[in-house]
Amino acid sequence: MFYICTFWRYFTHGVQLSITSGTKEQAVNIWADKHREVLGFFPSLKKEIVKSSFAKDTAEVIFKNGSRCTSLPINQASKGQRRHRGSIEESNIINHADYEDIVAPIFVVPRQTMGGVADYEELNGQIARYTTSGYRNADEFEIITKVAENMSDLKGSYLFGANWMLPYRYGRLTKTAVNSAREKDEIAFRMNYLCEWVGSTEGALVSANDLMACRTLKFNDMFKIAELNKKNPNTEFVISVDVAGTGENTTSIVVGRILKKENNTLDKVQVVSLNTIPTSGDFSEDAIFIKKLFYAYGGSLDLTKSRVKSIVVDANAIGQGLVQELMENHFDPETNTNLGSFDLMFESKITKKPENKNSPKLVWDLIVSGKQNDIIVNFINMFKGHHVLMASTFDAVRKDVIDGLNKQGKKQYEMQDFYGLNLGVSVEDIEYQCNQVSGFINEMSNLKTVVSEDNKSLKVKQIKRTINKDKFSAISYLLYYAKMFMDNEEVEEEYDVNDLVSISYGNNNFGYSF
Repeated sequence: MFYICTFWRYFTHGVQLSITSGTKEQAVNIWADKHREVLGFFPSLKKEIVKSSFAKDTAEVIFKNGSRCTSLPINQASKGQRRHRGSIEESNIINHADYEDIVAPIFVVPRQTMGGVADYEELNGQIARYTTSGYRNADEFEIITKVAENMSDLKGSYLFGANWMLPYRYGRLTKTAVNSAREKDEIAFRMNYLCEWVGSTEGALVSANDLMACRTLKFNDMFKIAELNKKNPNTEFVISVDVAGTGENTTSIVVGRILKKENNTLDKVQVVSLNTIPTSGDFSEDAIFIKKLFYAYGGSLDLTKSRVKSIVVDANAIGQGLVQELMENHFDPETNTNLGSFDLMFESKITKKPENKNSPKLVWDLIVSGKQNDIIVNFINMFKGHHVLMASTFDAVRKDVIDGLNKQGKKQYEMQDFYGLNLGVSVEDIEYQCNQVSGFINEMSNLKTVVSEDNKSLKVKQIKRTINKDKFSAISYLLYYAKMFMDNEEVEEEYDVNDLVSISYGNNNFGYSF
């Protein structure tokens, strides 16, 4: 978009432009694609270019008249540079604090004419922002709202947008693609195809920026769990389940890796697996799925050896059916392996006993009623404190793998080579986990906090009832368990040194203490 809309600027002598985005690689990729597209439309423009260079994370185009455009990363290395104008691609996903500190001050100098005169009627210092719509509680929404206000007040700003009908009108989008996107994810469709900013500006549980900041986990963090377990014998996992209720057709199951500080207090919770499975009310398949996850992450019927320390299940109403099913003995239908049965961790209204004797006490049948406020407050604090880590976008994970292989130097790979690599896990599974996190963030945009009638507690309200909140619920139960039962600081026992150390000879204690 930047390259198409501002190509004319290069015919102004000596103008210095830059393009930036969420990552330096993303800026280069977008720019390189549009550069080829524009030159395809206007081949004669090639004669005006002295040099065009597009590397992995840097790019530069120089024109005969001295105009120049470069990529500009949002990092400390960019400080001190100067440009006349700039552009931000996908401005909704940048770190706005870093941008204001590092990049915004760069566009402060005016272009000078051949005679060394600055024309103050030029758009010096102009910053163009291009983005897909996002969440209304994000920093970017506040910025574009201000742009709209300035435009209505004739203060020199300009804002425009377009939905799917524009590219469809010119043959750049098919009706099949539009209908497919509409059916997959309502919130994603509204943002990507209808040009809507979704969610609530007030009462959001966590800001979109905090949610985006938690997306840091790459391939090794998510799919090399066995190797991570070997490196850290104290690795602990918790499984949490939100059971599909009346009118819903999916159950969400999340696996969290618990990271602690040296003093045994909770540090981070890594969401290493987020699954949404269809359920018909027959909990047998759900229980088998959960038990297979249990063993996949190092679970054992011997609790002293088990890496999975608990399975938290929403036991309100229909959820009790799944709790009781986990107490039954099951076999894996694919391998015929005995998966065993589990027992409850705490006293419960459920009087049923596990099918197998000495079953491990793993299941917490969580009754959410009466705990909602604590669960919500803990969820907010964990995300705002950046204690939760989740899967990065699929493109970021793919790039991380390719960059890691290229650093080894044995062979240089391109991004498209990712699909042919033997990673021990299918590309579909990797993309699924990344998309699940995106689905969770979309769920969050549909939720807001409301105060109870007695003004004593918080509740979560869905803006649109048709959009589920099962991923949010499963993750909130995971974080609640981690905070309640796995955030225990080791406190040294107090003692009187005189009781422990003294000098004595034979049966005579002389009482000299050290």
